[in-house]
Amino acid sequence: MAKKKHTPANDPVPNPESNADAFLETLGRIFDAALARTIAAHAAKNDGDAQQGAIPVLSEEEIDHLTQHSEFVFPWLRARDKFTAKTFISQGYFEEFERDMTPERFAAFQRKEAPTPEELACFNQLRYDRIMADGGSDIDLDVNPMCCGTYYSLPNGQKKLLMICGMGYSFTFVRHWVEAVFDTEDELWAYVNDSWTKE
Repeated sequence: MAKKKHTPANDPVPNPESNADAFLETLGRIFDAALARTIAAHAAKNDGDAQQGAIPVLSEEEIDHLTQHSEFVFPWLRARDKFTAKTFISQGYFEEFERDMTPERFAAFQRKEAPTPEELACFNQLRYDRIMADGGSDIDLDVNPMCCGTYYSLPNGQKKLLMICGMGYSFTFVRHWVEAVFDTEDELWAYVNDSWTKE
């Protein structure tokens, strides 16, 4: 007969709630460190760029206030967010564009045939235009930032347009930062568009 394993009465009893608290506390420390690095990196940017001025270092409360009173919001897609010929097929992105191609071409993609460079550029731009047009309602905020344009008065009295970005969700922690400072909305949109077209 097998002996029953003895468990002393004073052995610690696992506490799932305390384990979860410890995990969240660790995530909080990681988030705080990442936010500090983000702020430091952006504060270190110099103001030698013709389009951008010095980026102010703002507290989370100041950023929250500015985003709540922003002039406009928009998703920020960059060149690195474009799908490649491989991901276009392997991750099934081509299915989003079935109505934008001939049945023959759709069938070719279903057979794992790669898109031509021209097709890939066309579908990437079409996706970009649709995401920008609907305000980024379907983007993954753990992957792509949602940004806003908001006016801010610098200590010297100049009024500038800030591009403030945010990523994450309440359950993965939201991170905000000031990406750039502009004199006009045209300069901001040129910066956003350049980020997408830059290869």
